[in-house]
Amino acid sequence: AEAWDQAAQAVDEQAQLAAEPKQQAAFYAREAALLTLAGDESSAVLRLEQATDLDPVHEEFAKALEDRFSAAERFADLAAYLLRRADKLEGAALRSELRRRAATIQRDALGDPEAARESLQQLLADGDDEDALLFLADDAAERGEPAEAVEYLARLKRVVADPARKAEVMLREARL
Repeated sequence: AEAWDQAAQAVDEQAQLAAEPKQQAAFYAREAALLTLAGDESSAVLRLEQATDLDPVHEEFAKALEDRFSAAERFADLAAYLLRRADKLEGAALRSELRRRAATIQRDALGDPEAARESLQQLLADGDDEDALLFLADDAAERGEPAEAVEYLARLKRVVADPARKAEVMLREARL
């Protein structure tokens, strides 16, 4: 374990000397692997977080961190990480997917519908999304906010392509 620790320290020094953020990220990810071999899981997670902060588009680093949070059942940290990563991305599709996943974790694993609602509202900043609008309409109706539910259903009506489904949304909107 001591040899892995020393190797990790050497890689950390290389990371600190790296000129480019993507290079630093690669060094931190390598250091995380070495720290894992040394048995220092908490430091490995911190280094993976640094790697993904420096290079948020790198899927391998992101997946490694997500897997560690999931395996440790650190769902609050996973949701927070997904939202932080989404904020750093320029591509709307991946950003929306990350926010959707965070909202699902917040709602299902954490039992926090308010946080899920906030995440889905952020998702809608990139454009209307059928699943997000449906969840938000249901949520508003459950909270006794019919005007808010109608607003989400009106937006949902514009994005639903299937005529039968659109009619269903319109009927639901009329009932509220």
